[in-house]
Amino acid sequence: MAKWISLQKTDTGFVFATTHSIVGSQWDWISTVVAEEFECDPADLDNAEGDDGEYVVLNGVGIVRIHDCRMVNEARPLVQLREVA
Repeated sequence: MAKWISLQKTDTGFVFATTHSIVGSQWDWISTVVAEEFECDPADLDNAEGDDGEYVVLNGVGIVRIHDCRMVNEARPLVQLREVA
């Protein structure tokens, strides 16, 4: 099972980063990517839970919404298509 994460700017709705494979801490990846996008120090970022989701906060303002979900790999039979003559 993999966890899919996407980061969306709150002011424009633009999704600027996505991943499904994180090595190490989820927050380390999120804070590093957001700091690069907003040209700030990762230590200045915090996360907060709002009524409608989880956010990355800078100076008390939610600047990025974190979207995440778990993906389950379900084995499904392969259906073979053949041409009918």
